[in-house]
Amino acid sequence: MKIVVAMDSFKGSLASDEANRAVAAGLAGHEAVLLPLSDGGEGFLEPFRGGSFASRAATVGGPLGEPAEAEFLFSPAEGRAILESARCCGLGLVPEGRRDPLRASSAGLGELIRSALDLGAREIVVGLGGSATCDCGMGMAAALGVRFLDEAGTELPPCGANLARIRSVDPSGLDARLARVRVVAACDVVNPLCGPTGSALVYAPQKGADARAVALLESGARNLATLLHRALFADRSEEPGAGAAGGLGFALRAFLDAELVPGADLALRAVGLREALKGASLLITGEGRYDAQTRFGKAPARAAALARARSIPTLLLCGGCDEPPADEPLFRVRRATPEGTPLALAMESETARSNLERAASEAVAEFARGTF
Repeated sequence: MKIVVAMDSFKGSLASDEANRAVAAGLAGHEAVLLPLSDGGEGFLEPFRGGSFASRAATVGGPLGEPAEAEFLFSPAEGRAILESARCCGLGLVPEGRRDPLRASSAGLGELIRSALDLGAREIVVGLGGSATCDCGMGMAAALGVRFLDEAGTELPPCGANLARIRSVDPSGLDARLARVRVVAACDVVNPLCGPTGSALVYAPQKGADARAVALLESGARNLATLLHRALFADRSEEPGAGAAGGLGFALRAFLDAELVPGADLALRAVGLREALKGASLLITGEGRYDAQTRFGKAPARAAALARARSIPTLLLCGGCDEPPADEPLFRVRRATPEGTPLALAMESETARSNLERAASEAVAEFARGTF
C-alpha cells in the first residue's frame, strides 16, 4: 500500500523531517513517500531544499539582539531567496524565562533580507510564523532603513514597547534595491493585525506577554496602523495574514509591497504533494496540536483538502487535541500522545518519536482491516 506521509513540525519536539521518519518507522511493509510540510513557520526551508537552491547563512541580531546564525536558501539561477522568520526572530531562539514581546525585535529579519539583496535576489519569499516578536515588523523595517520617530522627532529603538510612542514614520531611507524585488510573505495564519483575532490579543500571551503587555502591544499596533493608513492612503492592517509573526505580515505588505499568501500552499507545491498522491491509498499528515487554527489555513488541513479532492482518506496525527475533531468522511484525527502523559514528557523528542511510530502503526493496521 502506498502511503504519503507529509507531517508538519511538532513545535519544541520534532522538525518536519523527524516527524516524517517517526511515522514511517511505524509503516513496515508499506511504501512510504515522505514529504516535509510547513505553513510558513519553523521548517519552512525544508520543502524547498535541493534543485537549484543552495544553503546560505548570515549572522543577524536575534529577537533580543544577541547574534543568531540564520540559514536561508538562494538560487542564483532563479534569483530567488527563501527566508524563514523563525530562524532569525523565532520563539525557539529565546529561553522560556526571557521571553518578552515588549523587548523583542524583528530586526534580524531585515538584516537577513539585506543578505539576500547582497546576493542579487530578484524574488524574496519570507516564511512567517513561530516568532518571538510582536513589534508589527518595526525592527525589520528599521533594519532596512525606515525611521520611526517619537513626538520630539527622536528615532525610537525598534521593539514592541515603542510602538505606541511612534508619532511619525520616515521611509525615505528604505533600501532602494527593494524597488526592483518581488517580495512574497508566506503566512502561517490569516489573522489581521489588530482586534480580537489580531496578533497581540491572540498570540502575544504565547510569547510571554501578560495582560498589561498585551494591551500595550494592541495599542501600539493600532497606532502604527493608523499612521501608515494616513501616509499610504490604504489600510493594510485588515488584510488576511497581516497579523502573522507578530505583525510582520503587515510590515512586509506596507513597506515592501509584499504579496501575502498562505505559506502552506507554497510548501505543498514545492514538495509536489499533488503528484505524490497519485496511486496513494492514504495520506498521513499532522502537527503538534490540533485546534481551531488547524482548519483555517494550516498545512495539514491544506494537504487533507488535496487528498479529499482525490477521494484519498487522510489520517491526521497530533500530539494534543484542543477541540473535537471534525466529523468528515475520509478524514480522521488521532492523538498520538497517551492520555495522562505529562506535557514535559510528551514534548521530549524521543517520547514524541515513539508515540508517533506507535500511533501510525496502530492506525494503519486499523485502516487495512477496514475500520478506519
